[in-house]
Amino acid sequence: MPGVVRFVIDVEKLQELRSELQTPDEAVRHLAEWLVADIDEHWSTESPGPVGGPPGVLTGALSDSIHAKRLRPGTWAVEDQVEYGLLLEVGSTGMGARPWMVPATERLRQEMPDIFKEIIEDIL
Repeated sequence: MPGVVRFVIDVEKLQELRSELQTPDEAVRHLAEWLVADIDEHWSTESPGPVGGPPGVLTGALSDSIHAKRLRPGTWAVEDQVEYGLLLEVGSTGMGARPWMVPATERLRQEMPDIFKEIIEDIL
């Protein structure tokens, strides 16, 4: 089907590596922490950041509040703890969007093969 983005993870292969690899929860934690670090590396040097680009850092409240949080085994969230994080991400009628989460998740998607390769190389 055209226009569909699909991620396929072969659970059988992951389970074969399970005894040698980190637990699935640790692997997902690693991805969440990678995402937090990536977001931190991509703030704009301007404040406010340009519309369509990441926000700039004025007080550091947003950047300091972003963290990985374990919701349950195998499920982690990356979230912020400020009221305006979503507003910056999507914009409003009076302010253009300055996305920071969606671009980071896209970079994560592109880097996942290399990230998993590093995890596997670390244990072999």
